[in-house]
Amino acid sequence: LPPLDVQKNIVKKLDAFFEKYNILKEEKRNSKENYDRILQSSLFKLLEKKNEKKIKIDKLLEKEYILEIKSGFPSGAHTRSGEIIHIRPMNISRKGKLELEKCKYVEVIPEKMKTYQLRAGDIVFNNTNSPELVGKTMFFNSKKTCAYSNHMTRIRVDNKKLNPEFVAIYLHSLWRSGLFKAV
Repeated sequence: LPPLDVQKNIVKKLDAFFEKYNILKEEKRNSKENYDRILQSSLFKLLEKKNEKKIKIDKLLEKEYILEIKSGFPSGAHTRSGEIIHIRPMNISRKGKLELEKCKYVEVIPEKMKTYQLRAGDIVFNNTNSPELVGKTMFFNSKKTCAYSNHMTRIRVDNKKLNPEFVAIYLHSLWRSGLFKAV
């Protein structure tokens, strides 16, 4: 894995990249196929430069970097409003961002919220559902009170050794490449 300062620098570069790319997206709104192809290609070029070692997913999951990996909980009783958003696979966009337009809400007892509440800096990975959705990943950086479904896994990393936003972007780029479909 690259050093933490390199990871942070990559995240900064990605942020700048997405700002510029959003301008291009507006200009080429009708060209979704091209957008996806260019985005995926650009991410791989940025994350796997020829002069740097390729990042291996098993390295990201070593115990020294991971503080916690926790699956969410199922809830058959959703409501359309409430205080606690229940993050599900459809709440992660194709770009790896949180989408709250189609939220479902749950009532959760306080003891359960201690275990299942998302906090800023968490990585949320889609672990089940359809083969097309497995691997969708986002970096959670919202102030909303959210829990997460059993289709999702929350990953917390030691941010002194690993930048969680970097990990989320990397895992999401692997999903976009189709890696998780093959597993």
